[in-house]
Amino acid sequence: MNGRQDYRGAQGGGPPGRGGIDSVREALKSAERAKYFDEKRSIRPALLDAEAQTTAQQLADIPTTQLRRFFGQVSAIKRRLDMDTNKVLTEGEIQAQLAFLKASTAYAAGRDQKNLPLVRFMVTHANTVATRDDFAAFHRHFETVVAFHKVYAKDSER
Repeated sequence: MNGRQDYRGAQGGGPPGRGGIDSVREALKSAERAKYFDEKRSIRPALLDAEAQTTAQQLADIPTTQLRRFFGQVSAIKRRLDMDTNKVLTEGEIQAQLAFLKASTAYAAGRDQKNLPLVRFMVTHANTVATRDDFAAFHRHFETVVAFHKVYAKDSER
């Protein structure tokens, strides 16, 4: 290997070990759920302000391009739902799409541990989204997180 060792999946130094993958596995076991709506089924203002800012700060080490890539996938799902006026897409299919996003973020974190907060974020929301309304609230929250991320991201000081 040209005197170079291959440490894929162990970003942050040191040889690859069980610690990184074990952290991802633990994150995937989480049963944490988000709360999108108040008692009147209105989206909670804190979800789009204080909670979004906190999440953006937790994701500060993730490159903006990486975060926007996942947000782009969520936006594509939203476009499909918006065009589905006959409600052909079932809630099960929406949940399956979130499960796929959860797997995609787990893969990203398996390759680079700095993506672990993104796994936690996606697991929480995959655990929560059950309906079209839930998905719409999640999309709006994620959109707000991306906006605040521009302020808090470590790579935005250019």
